[in-house]
Amino acid sequence: MKQSVFLSAYKNQDEKIISISLLLILLSSLVLQNGFTAHKMLLLPIAILLLVTYIFSKGITKIRVGYLPLFIFAFVAIYSTAFISSDKLFSFWKIVEFLSLLLLAIVCGDYQGRYAENIFDDFSCNLILKFIKVIVVFSAIVTILLPNQNLLTSGYAIPRAILPALLNVNTIIQINANSLGCMAAILLFDSVYRSMMFSPNRKLTFGKIAYWFCVAFVLLFAQSRTAIVALTIAFLICFSLGATKRKKMLLFMLFVAIIIACNAELIFEYILRGRTSEDLANLSGRADYWPIVMDKVNNGRPDQFLFGLGFGTAVKQQYGIYQFATLHSDFFDSLANAGWVGAASYVVYIAYNLFRSFKQTLISVLAGRAEKIYSSVYKLGIIIIIAVRSFTGTTVMSMSVFALLFIVILGNIGCNIKKKE
Repeated sequence: MKQSVFLSAYKNQDEKIISISLLLILLSSLVLQNGFTAHKMLLLPIAILLLVTYIFSKGITKIRVGYLPLFIFAFVAIYSTAFISSDKLFSFWKIVEFLSLLLLAIVCGDYQGRYAENIFDDFSCNLILKFIKVIVVFSAIVTILLPNQNLLTSGYAIPRAILPALLNVNTIIQINANSLGCMAAILLFDSVYRSMMFSPNRKLTFGKIAYWFCVAFVLLFAQSRTAIVALTIAFLICFSLGATKRKKMLLFMLFVAIIIACNAELIFEYILRGRTSEDLANLSGRADYWPIVMDKVNNGRPDQFLFGLGFGTAVKQQYGIYQFATLHSDFFDSLANAGWVGAASYVVYIAYNLFRSFKQTLISVLAGRAEKIYSSVYKLGIIIIIAVRSFTGTTVMSMSVFALLFIVILGNIGCNIKKKE
């Protein structure tokens, strides 16, 4: 069967349904130029219908424990919408978005339980990575061709910064710098890890060099400190664990460390973006909003303390700014929108699944089986990048490409890789 850009040749009908549903949700996660989002209302209901069809036709053999916090969060969202929200219609739509994530978690977890396969061959993971690649390469191309439309030179970026321009794509699609930075970090980890692990991927080609240039360009001009920190942590931990038979990796890491040490002042200037170290410690103003929301939740009614200020509407209610959609932190977004029950669900969701991933990686390393080591370390690296971003950006508790990738990776953790029948 001929392969398309996104949808690989299907091994069975289940893959076809899941792939189409996943692609529809991925497209729904995009914001079009100038903030246009009406396409979500068409695509998401179709995706949900397909996922529900899968559930009723196949049945669900098992719901993974790692997804249970999402169910608790969904229950809180329903209560918050029905009894607290000041904008029930908007809150209802946010529930529809979260429901798509929940259904995808159920379906992917069930499918991966039935047909467990190596993460490098997992069609849903590869579909998301292909989607991210298209977004990042597209962003690099339109920024080079239309810099005035896609580079901010005032406001976020300071003239005295090393790079006095910040990537903020607004051509056909609209994506902010932090999201682009995280996408580029994931792609860079994916490409470098695969190239160093598998000999067929080591051959340098013009296409690979051009692709690396696009990814590096986006990561550099996005100037996302969180993405760079997350990528560094992922490289350090994962290459250390995966280097049992790859001594060259340790030498490579030592070489990179020396380069960083020799250019520490330049790197620090880049990270500051022309601002002060106090501004960096304050996370560019994010931390100013967090105590205000925490105080409002803690001093609200008992149901607001437990279930939040109205699902998806807390920030609007607090600041009266329609365009200000999040608090740039999954924890504080969860706290504002779903109270302490929602915030606890988020903490358990991240902590439990990070623990599971570390545990599987250590078991694989101790067992000494190369294939399992590579697979476990790869999954851990992606999870680390997404988990780190979630502390300073809306990531896993609302509809986004990162939440979808997180769900797919988690569904693969603990799978006993076996040949499909």
